[in-house]
Amino acid sequence: MGYIVNGTENLQTEVEIPFAAIECFKHDSVALTHRVKAYAVNMNEKCGSGTCSYAKIEKCTENDGMACLPKVFYTILPGYRPQPHKGMEYGDVAAEVKIGNKAYDLKGIIKKNSENRPRKSVNDDEKIRKPLLSTSGEGQEIIRQFVEQGMIDARCQIIAVVIPQYIDAGFKGTLRHLARLSGKKVTFIELDELSELISINKKILVS
Repeated sequence: MGYIVNGTENLQTEVEIPFAAIECFKHDSVALTHRVKAYAVNMNEKCGSGTCSYAKIEKCTENDGMACLPKVFYTILPGYRPQPHKGMEYGDVAAEVKIGNKAYDLKGIIKKNSENRPRKSVNDDEKIRKPLLSTSGEGQEIIRQFVEQGMIDARCQIIAVVIPQYIDAGFKGTLRHLARLSGKKVTFIELDELSELISINKKILVS
């Protein structure tokens, strides 16, 4: 159990970092097509079947037909390379990023679309439309990792919440409040932002 103690006089006023303010995410504008969004909402934390191994990642980085949510950031985040995904760990992606002339340590919590389940038949339009709520399994896991690991990680300055889904406004407010209490910054990389990164990532072929 972790305790965060922070007097009100020390609270930050602005905690959210806009996606477009992070230098490595800046790019020429791209059209966000329904096809790319439909591809994004069906992506998982790891691709295909079986476990994620270093040998599999070696093939993945060379094969633009293999893709998972962490791979979206490969070639985009400075120095980042996909690693075996264990499912419950914090820091699915990590890198030093720049905002203006200042460098920050960023770690990302990645979750799949909450409607993307093997035994649940939901069409792509519904996956695109339905927002991520704090009460969903993915929402609860984001809060858990945010509180238990992200808030107490002294090395991390920006926590990125990454999911191919639009995040409910109230849920965002909760995460901003938690970031403010712990002196962290937070950035939200939702469906549109992920779709942009997929569109410019030459290592991912949208099928």
